[in-house]
Amino acid sequence: MTNVLQIALDKEGNLKSIYEVKTGIECECFCPECKTPLEAKNRNKTSNESLSKGQKIAHFAHSDGSVCLSAPETAIHLLAKKVLSETRNLLIPALYRDNIILRKEEPITFDKAEVEKEVKNDTFKIKPDIILTKNNKELFVEFYKTHQVDEQKVQKIKSFNISCIEIDINYVEPLVDGKLNTEELKNIFEKDSSYMTWIYNTQEETLYAKEKERLLKEEQEKKRLQELEVAQIATAQAEQKARKDAWKKGLLTKGYDFLKVYEYVHWDYQMYSNENTGHVRTYRRFDSKDENVYCPKQKENGKNKRIELNECKNCEHHNSIVYEEHFEKKIACGFRNNLTRK
Repeated sequence: MTNVLQIALDKEGNLKSIYEVKTGIECECFCPECKTPLEAKNRNKTSNESLSKGQKIAHFAHSDGSVCLSAPETAIHLLAKKVLSETRNLLIPALYRDNIILRKEEPITFDKAEVEKEVKNDTFKIKPDIILTKNNKELFVEFYKTHQVDEQKVQKIKSFNISCIEIDINYVEPLVDGKLNTEELKNIFEKDSSYMTWIYNTQEETLYAKEKERLLKEEQEKKRLQELEVAQIATAQAEQKARKDAWKKGLLTKGYDFLKVYEYVHWDYQMYSNENTGHVRTYRRFDSKDENVYCPKQKENGKNKRIELNECKNCEHHNSIVYEEHFEKKIACGFRNNLTRK
């Protein structure tokens, strides 16, 4: 970042690059801060030349030998004001609060731009860098170079109840290829809201309250739907249980018994092998009461044979319905009362 004065004012108040004026006092330029006459230190220098050791870049110096330290900052401020007041185009930044977006960024072409116009109210008077107006609604714009808007000025701005944006121009070089760097400033103003910060927004409190209310209603509706879903599931489960209970009661009345069985599924985990069938145990594989699973029709070593679901389904005494209760597969078996499948 160049810290020397390379932009000055001509006799008409126009901004001039050090590379486009005559050398010495013939430049007829003035300090943008104190308005003292300047002389151009640019003899035989171009914007793209390599400087030798100890050689200074082309710059303006005060003719009386004085030093105006704030002049370079004032110059870039003037350039920013010139560009924005001429284009009147600004990408209004998004407005956030508590990580909630209250309004999205929006490009606006303003109807009017007033540079350093003093405004007053009953308590304060301030002079924003620019006042932009759209449909009779004003927006203050402040440019940040070295010093940000302080808290005292923030309070003054709030007293006018006019929204204000601060734009960071700290990283903007005053010149590019020896010319005023207007293009970078235009690009920032029109396309890059990351350089901008809301100092005050008159709608923030209203928008925040509305958004909080909307989010609360959204959360309440989400909770209501979740509770409704839970209730519907509970109702469906209760109805399903009632149907199963009625179905089971009907079969029991007819003389059917309910027996636990294994369901055959192809798994490769040998640690879960069914020691009686050699197949992989899948249902109730961790249950220590596997001896309760049996077939009343078939005997093995003098005991009821343990049987798998696929085998059970082929039996004429199977009711053709598989019933699941407490994570157990059960079938309606009519062997005891000699009931057969119809």
